[in-house]
Amino acid sequence: MKVSVAVQAIACGSLLCLSTTTLCSGQSISNGGLVYMQTVGIPGWGQTGATQANYDLLAFNPATRVMYIADRLSKGITAINTRSNVYFGVMPMPNGSSPNGVQVIPDLQLLVVTDGQKNVWVWDLRLPGNPPQQFVVPNIGGGTDAMDYDPANQTIYFINGTAPYYMTGLSLAYRTITSQLQLPWSPELTAYNTTDGLIWQVITDGDNKNANAGVIAYDPVANKIVNQVLTPNCVPHGIKIDPVSNVALLGCGSNQGQVMVNLKDGTILRTFSDVTGTDLMDYNPNILHRIRRQQEHDDGLPHRYNQFATDHWNLRGAAGERRGAAPTGWSGMHGPER
Repeated sequence: MKVSVAVQAIACGSLLCLSTTTLCSGQSISNGGLVYMQTVGIPGWGQTGATQANYDLLAFNPATRVMYIADRLSKGITAINTRSNVYFGVMPMPNGSSPNGVQVIPDLQLLVVTDGQKNVWVWDLRLPGNPPQQFVVPNIGGGTDAMDYDPANQTIYFINGTAPYYMTGLSLAYRTITSQLQLPWSPELTAYNTTDGLIWQVITDGDNKNANAGVIAYDPVANKIVNQVLTPNCVPHGIKIDPVSNVALLGCGSNQGQVMVNLKDGTILRTFSDVTGTDLMDYNPNILHRIRRQQEHDDGLPHRYNQFATDHWNLRGAAGERRGAAPTGWSGMHGPER
C-alpha cells in the first residue's frame, strides 16, 4: 500500500499532536518538552496534485483513544488508533461530500460531522458499522463547518460558512434541531466556555473587509449574542479557552500575532507577535499550555497551503508565557479557507 504523506504522532502531555516531517520555513526551534514517538502513514495522501493531502478539523475520543480527521481527500473521516499509532481506516461520507468539521461527544459516544453542504451527520460510536443519522439544516445556503458541544444541555452548536450565516443548535439527546440564530458577520471556529456557559464564536467579517473581526459570545439559553470583543490587528481563525482563568487565545491571520483575551471583560491581555498565521489549535489542561497549528496565508495561493508547528503557551496569568516549540511542522492543504 503506497503511503506518500506521513503523519507524526507526538505526545503532548495527554494530547496527541499531528505534524509532518518538514520544519516550517526558516525555523530552528527547541522541542518544548515534546517527545517524538513515531510516524503514522495515511494511505493515499500525497504532497502534490490530485493526491495532495486535504483535511480540516480533528477530534479525539478519550474513551477509545481514537483520533478522527475530517479527510477531504478521501471524502470521509479518517481514524487513527493512538494506542498503537496505526491507521484504522476511513468512514465514508454517505453523500460523497468532503467534510469540514468533526467532533467527538464523549458522554454520549457520538461522532458529529459537518459536510460543508447543508447537513450534519451523527455516528453512534457504540454501534460500529451502523450508518449515521442525517440532519438537514434549515435556512442555510450551505457550508456547515465549525462546532462545539455544550454538555449542560447535550447540544452541539455549529456554524455555516456560506451566507446567510447561522448559529444552529442540534440536541443530541433528542436528535432534533432546537435553536437557530442568524449571525451578522462571517464566522470561523467555535469554542464552548464551561465558565460562563457561552459559545464564543470567532468572527472574520470577510464580507466587510474584516471591520468587525473578533469574537462574539452566544448565549445558548437566550439564543442571542450577548457580547462582542473586537480584535484590532487580528482577524481570528482559531480559538481555544482556558476555563479556569477564563482566557481565550485567538489564532490570527497572515502576519498577525496571536491575541490573548480576557473573556470576563474583553481586555486584550497580550499579543504574541513572534508567531503569526495560526488556524487550528488545542489546549492541554494538564500542563496549562495551548497547542496550535500555524497556517501561513501569504503563500500566493488562495489560503490553501499551510505550514504547521507546535508551540506551548502558558495561558495562566495575565501576561502569558511562550514555553518553546516542537521540532517539526508540516505542509498540507487545509483550504479553501472560509
